[in-house]
Amino acid sequence: MSRPAADTAVQLPRRYWPADQVDRILRQTLSYTLDADLSDLTAPERLVVAELVEVGWNLDRVYRDQLHHQALRSREKLAELHEDLGRPARTRDLLRLYDQFQGPIVTTLENDLVPFLPVDGFTKGKSFYPWAIERDEIDDFLGEHPERREGLLGLHTVVRRTKPVALRRDLRTLRRHPELAALHPGLEATLQALAAVPEREAFYAVPFSIAWPTEILEASRRLSVSAAAIESQEPDTAAYLRQRARDLLTDDNEAGDAAWVRGQVGRLDAVIGAYEVYDDDLFGAKASFGTTLLLRDEAATAILQTELARLQEIEAALPYESRRSVRTDIPVVSVNVLAAFGAGRTAGAEILPNDPVLMRKYGRKILIRRNLYTHADAFARVQARWKATVFPDHADDLTPAGRYQQVVWHEIGHYLGPDTDRSGRSLEVTLQAECSPIEELKAELVSQFATNQLRTMGLVNDAEARAVAASAVLSSLRPVRPLRFQPYPTLWLMELNYFLEHGFLVYEAGGLGIRYDRHPEVVEGMLTEVLAIQEDGSRQRAAEFISRYSGWDDRHIALARAMQAAERYRYLNDRYGLLEDGAGALATAG
Repeated sequence: MSRPAADTAVQLPRRYWPADQVDRILRQTLSYTLDADLSDLTAPERLVVAELVEVGWNLDRVYRDQLHHQALRSREKLAELHEDLGRPARTRDLLRLYDQFQGPIVTTLENDLVPFLPVDGFTKGKSFYPWAIERDEIDDFLGEHPERREGLLGLHTVVRRTKPVALRRDLRTLRRHPELAALHPGLEATLQALAAVPEREAFYAVPFSIAWPTEILEASRRLSVSAAAIESQEPDTAAYLRQRARDLLTDDNEAGDAAWVRGQVGRLDAVIGAYEVYDDDLFGAKASFGTTLLLRDEAATAILQTELARLQEIEAALPYESRRSVRTDIPVVSVNVLAAFGAGRTAGAEILPNDPVLMRKYGRKILIRRNLYTHADAFARVQARWKATVFPDHADDLTPAGRYQQVVWHEIGHYLGPDTDRSGRSLEVTLQAECSPIEELKAELVSQFATNQLRTMGLVNDAEARAVAASAVLSSLRPVRPLRFQPYPTLWLMELNYFLEHGFLVYEAGGLGIRYDRHPEVVEGMLTEVLAIQEDGSRQRAAEFISRYSGWDDRHIALARAMQAAERYRYLNDRYGLLEDGAGALATAG
């Protein structure tokens, strides 16, 4: 990446990354734009899109603050520096890096998590907990106060140290916003009682709406505006947006989830709120905020519905003791992404809600981002990794359609298999920090298992099934060794090692051969072990299984080097035509 000669003389304060380090990341970043045809949107739909973009930006600020307590201020300072220096390439590129990684912590090419701005380093608890706290300190407190576990480890709460300055701030928020105080009865009295006791308990928790009132109240207001705009055209969509506006203030997703899953939401859809816990590397308990705007792909959705008619047969074939009766009319929708913010940028698909109680009451809804997986530039990036590691006769096995199909059934895979252990306990409770990697591994394996079942049923041909298997192998190929707390890279490494151990993959001379005839048996074998872990509800057994199959040796190093040598891009940076064109025009266009 070239830069004007004058930029080389720009001097920045200490601890801002130098140009060569920034360039090293940006040179290996593929930026591409996701577009969708919005020309036939109605006037109410255009207004809803414009309002939801603003909701997205508000919750995006919360997300970045959730990830790092200095994220917002550090970007403000960088932007001020950029203007003061006359907008040179040095600060422009640092701003690009910040926006790509959604904060001041970058994942390097060596998979290290380090700051590139003058901020505190990476910490597992992010801003969900007191900064840089160790898990043992909270574990010890909960051991003495088990009755506090639900509040402190709640999905939508922030944990604070019980200090006068924190209590005063939260009480001030409740007094300034009586609507929030009314929606959280008893909270103000609890905080007042804590403030009045000299020897206070070490920690307390407040809901997200109290921690980030400005952004959340504004997002709620705009959701209400959106609901009113679309009411006459799409009453079920309006009901969802209206309920979600309240959910943000009550810190409870139930009303909005019920309206979203069971209602007939129109072609314009959105995922809004805090759901996934992947950013909480301390306990895996806290959800991150995200917003995604989506447009239904009717033709692709119709194909999915044909496959779903056989869902109960696939559940019945799964290798585990319990047998569930599953709905075959679950809403599975193929969509094109219009824009994504916060945690929504990191997802390739959604299956929500995650809460077992809400799942039992309302079921789940699955959204697959088709334009993300079929984009030519994005596919070319992973195809280079594929061809660098597999034997030449497998070079054409990987296809965009196979990647899309694998993700479809990964998400459906979350719907199948056990949702509690044999005692009826939630897997989040029993497996704790091991729940995410084990659950995601189950979904990854069910995706392949289901495709093999569909092939037997005649709904998928041999080439299509092979493409799904190839996509799973692609995911398992890691250009750097995963960190243990990274759930997706860890489970993919586990798959690679299991596949090698059981002969589906064969390593020779730095490359991989694929024995597709072994695929059904090997996938079923690994899936059997994973489902048994979930039914047992044993965190120890889960940890031992993860440890057993997350090893890294000379074979992995050789494959990683081959990928690194072949890849032009390590990172993806999704951009959205809607945001580049300016969503504000949507409110008045047409």
